[in-house]
Amino acid sequence: MPVAIAEEILECDPYKNASVKLLREYSDDIVNLKPGKPINALIVFVGFEDRKAVEADRSKLTRISKKVGNFYSQVSEGGISFNWFLHPTTTQLGKSIATYNASARGNIGSAQIIEDTQISLRKEIDIDDLDLVLVVTPSTTLRSEVSNSIAYLDRGNGIVNSAILASDFWKSEVNWQIVAHEIGHAFGLLDLYNLETANLISEGRASYFDQFEFMKAYDLMNWPNAKSPSLVLWNRFQIDSTLSSRIICFTDGVEKYRLVSINSSKPGYKGVLVPLLNSRVMMIEVRDSIGVDAKIGKSDLGVITYVVNLNTESGKGPIRVDCSNAQKSKFSNCGLKAGQSRIAEGFKVAIEKYSKEEIILSIVRKY
Repeated sequence: MPVAIAEEILECDPYKNASVKLLREYSDDIVNLKPGKPINALIVFVGFEDRKAVEADRSKLTRISKKVGNFYSQVSEGGISFNWFLHPTTTQLGKSIATYNASARGNIGSAQIIEDTQISLRKEIDIDDLDLVLVVTPSTTLRSEVSNSIAYLDRGNGIVNSAILASDFWKSEVNWQIVAHEIGHAFGLLDLYNLETANLISEGRASYFDQFEFMKAYDLMNWPNAKSPSLVLWNRFQIDSTLSSRIICFTDGVEKYRLVSINSSKPGYKGVLVPLLNSRVMMIEVRDSIGVDAKIGKSDLGVITYVVNLNTESGKGPIRVDCSNAQKSKFSNCGLKAGQSRIAEGFKVAIEKYSKEEIILSIVRKY
């Protein structure tokens, strides 16, 4: 039974469960980015009273924007595209960088930088037709001065969806992935990493990898710097609802399901949705080394199971991958291969066939 909006199958309709919109920490009037037409995105460099923009940085943004566009095109099966615009001049803000006090994640200082930038832009251009504004601080910006974060989402109040690209962006070798992560918030996606642990890292009380425990290397919203950045099928469905045709609902009495990789261009289902109690669903999907997963580690390949808790907030583990029965490792190793099985949320998931052509798995309710 495919996932669809119909009275008779509401019990397995992700839209029914997702009425809480997953973004519980934001108000209901958020205007998220949506597929269907090209997303108009403006990149604007800003300078501060005591920190000038570096003109040489501009050339890097052209390459990065193309990679971000290619990424979202692939995970949406071509449903998402961007029109990128690079503002020709630097927007000079009339305050010092320290005045904004924008070092904390998602704080009001970051929001104020974005608001001041857009107010200044309105004096030069009409930004009402824009869907997204990327505010790029000078490459000399320190993390202790400006944090990377989506600080302002469109609430219909004249402020366009925006992201700040600051110190982490400039220092990373895979900085396009940070851009893609931040834009993911404007699509309505949550932070999947452990925010509490991330804050402990800055205090020297946790290791770098500990913050990614919930979803390992399987999703860009968990680990932006992963070797092979991707999105799980649930998040792909969140940004483009047409992918519901690629999800099949679990039905008691139906044991075998045929799937193709979530990155495959072949016809067929890419995932099984299993409704659970307490506003939760379990997703089962196949991760293979094609498409955006081309560089995925061998230990990460296979059939993965994860639970989406619709009542869990961003940064607190709203999506968690199941790695039971997996060998101990620093990271993933959570994928099931041919002949392997796992008991997950009271269901036995067993892999009967695993090939490039198709994956056949059985799902049986155990209790």
